[in-house]
Amino acid sequence: MRRKLEDLLYAPIGLVTGASQFIPELAEQGRTQVANARMLGRMATRMGTAKAADGLAVVGARAREALVRAGLTGPDSDDHTDGSVAARARPSDAKAPTAEPAVAVAVDVPGAEDLSIVDYDSLAASQVVPRLAALRPDELEAVRRYEHAHRGRKTILGRIAQLQS
Repeated sequence: MRRKLEDLLYAPIGLVTGASQFIPELAEQGRTQVANARMLGRMATRMGTAKAADGLAVVGARAREALVRAGLTGPDSDDHTDGSVAARARPSDAKAPTAEPAVAVAVDVPGAEDLSIVDYDSLAASQVVPRLAALRPDELEAVRRYEHAHRGRKTILGRIAQLQS
């Protein structure tokens, strides 16, 4: 009975009289948790956006490779002004598909493991660009060919062009 009296009568009285002490602390804890949640949400959004952009770049590179293999565009074509695969793939513009362009591309393009930048495929453009200046001309050309054939990131290709000129 005494325990029920404490729980039902004295606890609410203690809560009301002590509220002025612990409510500001609870409010501060709540503010901190909301700020942390916002920070994590922004970070997750940035990371998701970057991963999505990288994924789209890979898809674009694979589409370019497929167009080269089908003979619908040249291996050195970097024209993205039209933006439409259908416009470039009109039957009147298409050449007869041959295995030669695909073989030439495969021979001329080094693999990621052959590049002088370790774990190249896992790096963002902002991580690759500072490392380019330390490469020898032949290493720089290998990175250029690989990047052009795979992801086609303009930031990296532009920096390589600056260093090669």
